[in-house]
Amino acid sequence: MSTKMDSQFPEDLNSLKKKLNKLMSAIDEVSLKEENVHLNQVDSSESRLKYLESLHTEISDRLIDVKLNVRETVMKSLDAFEEAIDQTLLTTICEEDYNPKKIRKDTDINANLLMEKNFKLRESPITELMKAREEFQTLKNMALALMTLFFINLMLQDYIDHGSFINIKTLIWCFSGIDIVITTWVLLFLYCYLVIWLVKTTTSYNLSPKVWLPIYVVYQSFLVSFVCWVTSYFNLSFGSSMIILCECVRMSMKIHSYFRTKLLYGWGENKYKNFIPEFVKEKLGPANPQLNLPEIKIEDAGTEVQKMTYFLFAPTLLYRDHYVLRTRSDWKFVGNNLIEFFFGIYYTFILYRIYLQPKFLIMGKEESWNNDLLMAIFQILLPSFLELFILFYIVVHSWQNIWAELLRFPDRRFYEDWWNSMNLREGVRKFITLIHEWFYTFIYVDLMRFTNEKIKRNQAQFITFIYSSIIHFMIISFSLGFLGFDQFFYFSASCYILTFRTTMKKHAFNILFWVEICFGISLMMTMYSRDYYRKLRGL
Repeated sequence: MSTKMDSQFPEDLNSLKKKLNKLMSAIDEVSLKEENVHLNQVDSSESRLKYLESLHTEISDRLIDVKLNVRETVMKSLDAFEEAIDQTLLTTICEEDYNPKKIRKDTDINANLLMEKNFKLRESPITELMKAREEFQTLKNMALALMTLFFINLMLQDYIDHGSFINIKTLIWCFSGIDIVITTWVLLFLYCYLVIWLVKTTTSYNLSPKVWLPIYVVYQSFLVSFVCWVTSYFNLSFGSSMIILCECVRMSMKIHSYFRTKLLYGWGENKYKNFIPEFVKEKLGPANPQLNLPEIKIEDAGTEVQKMTYFLFAPTLLYRDHYVLRTRSDWKFVGNNLIEFFFGIYYTFILYRIYLQPKFLIMGKEESWNNDLLMAIFQILLPSFLELFILFYIVVHSWQNIWAELLRFPDRRFYEDWWNSMNLREGVRKFITLIHEWFYTFIYVDLMRFTNEKIKRNQAQFITFIYSSIIHFMIISFSLGFLGFDQFFYFSASCYILTFRTTMKKHAFNILFWVEICFGISLMMTMYSRDYYRKLRGL
């Protein structure tokens, strides 16, 4: 960044010098003309007066032009300087925050186990890597080149099989019923504003938990039940069902974040606000942790609607009355991420058509597990992982950065460096920190907070894991159209056991983590696809 600044400002100064030199040359030229007039012995005083007036006018016009050019150059230089300073500050903060040692230190239980998140100016890890090293941009270019070859492969295959270069019937089918999805989403969006009425009614009439808690449970249950009914009644395709179910879960999480934050921090003093578990007190001793409590107020309906609207679109699940915003939006950054998002969707379709769909059709014919199914797990390892990584990139990185840039949202740390994880527990936590923060704050900590630690730490952790598994089970089951209880039990049990695997900071454990991820994704896709295609065949 400093190199960019150093190279830019000398160019502006050189431009300014050139303009000043032109002015001096013009003045010299006028002086030379005056000398020539004297040499020609212009004796008429009237002629001299006219000449001096024309000379004065010419110099004045040139001075005005130069003044405007100088002002324009200086303003551009100041704007560039301000932008460079902002970017330098951002880069400095990002490099500081991205230090893995600092991250491990910040997540230490003695430092800030219960500390409310402090939103600050941070970029996403992949964005930082792209800016820091050209090698990572080269890796991205290699991936794009590979996907281009896959696209050519699919075009040739479609031409041979169907007589056309592009056959997107499967892609269109995957997102069929999009009109129902849009209508349902609008209804869900409007439904979210009822939580403002519930908060204001609860605080205005000082309702007891015995009154507002059942109302809140019914309110949330209706939201989820309605969306599940829509996907089943209209028999939505996989892609459309996945969109509306994920949006339902996202809005439900935002509703709870708003409701709980307003009541806990905006409804006067209460005993739960400064909650510290006993095991933390034992570890800290006489020291008190910095809880970093947010400043929350319950204001008039118009203000609350405005805040809720921003929160519903903001790429975070943690509600705050105010977020520190960036100074401007980079529309080029938005456009690039939007292009990557739609290309990513098409690339997942290409991988599915070329490598996964043929295998899945074969799996759907199998009556039971056999050697072919076992070998299929290993044969789709690479395309399954590529599908996972592309979906992570377009959903967790590109899509979230699009909304963050549009809303000038400051904190872009939607995920951490999960690819450097040493076990599955660390990888899941870093894969989508947006989701992890919500479960940690509103399930894990609040279970201990609002039960006065009748629910202990290990019990809260287990309940949080089960609740997360149920949400994932609901999304996948209603998207595919069948309840896969055997898959749910297998993956929940195995993932819960693997999260407790002992690790050390060695490369061997990172390799083991990648083995778990790749094999687990391939196995999950094999089991679900087998049952899904058997369902389509009526088996």
